[in-house]
Amino acid sequence: MAFAELDPACFQFPGHNRGKAAPAMLSQLIGPDVFTYDLAPIPRIGNLSSSKGPLSDAQKLAAELFGSSETWFLVGGASCGVMASIMATCSPGDFLVLPRNAHISATHAMVLSGAIPKYITPEYSSLWDVAGGVNPSQVETAIEELKEAGKRAAAVFITSPTYQGICCRIDEITNLCHSHGLPVIVDEAHGAHFKFHPRLPMTALEQGADLVVQSTHKVLSSLSQSSMLHMSGHRVDRERVRRCLEALQSTSSSYLLLASLDAARAQLSENPGAILGKAMEMADLARL
Repeated sequence: MAFAELDPACFQFPGHNRGKAAPAMLSQLIGPDVFTYDLAPIPRIGNLSSSKGPLSDAQKLAAELFGSSETWFLVGGASCGVMASIMATCSPGDFLVLPRNAHISATHAMVLSGAIPKYITPEYSSLWDVAGGVNPSQVETAIEELKEAGKRAAAVFITSPTYQGICCRIDEITNLCHSHGLPVIVDEAHGAHFKFHPRLPMTALEQGADLVVQSTHKVLSSLSQSSMLHMSGHRVDRERVRRCLEALQSTSSSYLLLASLDAARAQLSENPGAILGKAMEMADLARL
């Protein structure tokens, strides 16, 4: 906001020149003010590779709020976080244990990393006619089957909650995997709100997961496409995660998306109970 208020003469991208050259139809749709804040990377703010500056500070504040040792902002959706997590833990020929109903980004990550899938068939709910999560015994069976074949898993990937809201017993799965020396990646895209109401499930971070991907835009309030990747502990090489993210994300990341992540964090910091409390009340009413 401070930079935008300077109203400088612009000799850099983006080409809409702070809205002066924006298409009229788009300007009418989203308003002219938005273009003022759609800025090229500015040294004083930093970019996703910066270790200092407001953007770095914003990610540290998010890590404090969500309970991670480090948090990275994502502008390629949770898909980017899933791909970076798998690429950071799996090398060509490594096996990745994952459920059959994992998001397609996990498949893309295996193509890019050269990892080989060891699939688990998720539990099926005949009551709801949906595929659910995986249980610890299924994970253990997959790990042991690989061992019997002379192979070893490099990581375990879990989707929790699923698209339909079914959660896995992440704490039991992480304890099991860690006993085998394996990191656990959790696609928690639809569970970014879990930490902010006592009636909601525990977060994957609280249950010991090593890498957790959240779609901050899905249930929380950031702009579409903006998400976060959280890391906990030291089982995963932090520098390798950073390099994978650098390879996958744009070097011209949208400040609008990044600012929306910081704003969502600030909103939750102020009064999370009031935000989600009303939603819980409405959910209870809908069940009647």
